[in-house]
Amino acid sequence: MRALTTKQMRFAIEYLVDLNGRLAAIRAGYCRRNAGIISNENLSNPRITKFIAEQKKYFIHEVEINRVKTKLNLSLMENAVLKNISKIINKDVNDDFNVALRNHYISSCLLKAVHH
Repeated sequence: MRALTTKQMRFAIEYLVDLNGRLAAIRAGYCRRNAGIISNENLSNPRITKFIAEQKKYFIHEVEINRVKTKLNLSLMENAVLKNISKIINKDVNDDFNVALRNHYISSCLLKAVHH
């Protein structure tokens, strides 16, 4: 089986961006006027569709890895924030200054967690 041409490879990669064949053909450098026809031809080509399917599997795997990493990072941040808040809440607060300081610190902890 022959390798994909540069344009076919580019089409396949561009197709994976938004699954829009016509736009993928245009972005890959095919003539805008014939983009719909080229898209149909490319998406009927078994070599191109095989490449697209392989790349989809790879992307799905990468997305799952990133989802797990994100969930783990959020859990770690949540635990750190909750520990800090717990420390503050458990302190003896006697005056308005300490209350304001405590509220400011809790807010800043939550903002940091959201922005990370």
